[in-house]
Amino acid sequence: MTRPGYERLMEELKRLKQEERPAVIRAIEEARGYGDLSENAEYHAAKERQSFIETRVAELEDRTRRAEVIDVARRTTDGYLRGVVRFDGMEEFRNSALVINFQNEWILALRDEQPVAMSPDLICVLDSDSGEAVGSETIRYGQRVTVIALPAPEIYLSPRGLQHVGPRAFGYDFDFKSVFA
Repeated sequence: MTRPGYERLMEELKRLKQEERPAVIRAIEEARGYGDLSENAEYHAAKERQSFIETRVAELEDRTRRAEVIDVARRTTDGYLRGVVRFDGMEEFRNSALVINFQNEWILALRDEQPVAMSPDLICVLDSDSGEAVGSETIRYGQRVTVIALPAPEIYLSPRGLQHVGPRAFGYDFDFKSVFA
């Protein structure tokens, strides 16, 4: 699903919850004031509309929970391909947002704005269907991926190694913390 498609679904969901749902509740309350509900056409019409709204809200909530929204921003500066990939988690990571920053290679993975993997540990992005590695230059909208981390070689974990490939080497203001620590 594209970001505009996702945003349209979210706008409809917001409208249904904030405008149409309260309006139909008021219509039901008003129709109850007309007396006998068994022969009250206004009441039955409002209840039917309420059923439609609640069904549609459930459908939209399900679709947006399973929606895969990917935003890829790339730019070339100083000979490096730099950028950010954003997507929503799926399956067991549903309702979780993942952001991966890259500079030619995958540098930093943040889940819900918290670092979960970073260089020099290796962040690997794999196509969930084929299992093939996906690079920062080829990742695309709508692609389903699996992100895994592998431990860094010992040489990169030394103070000198971290100076060259740790998060601070890429401009991040925090120290390296291995996902394997």
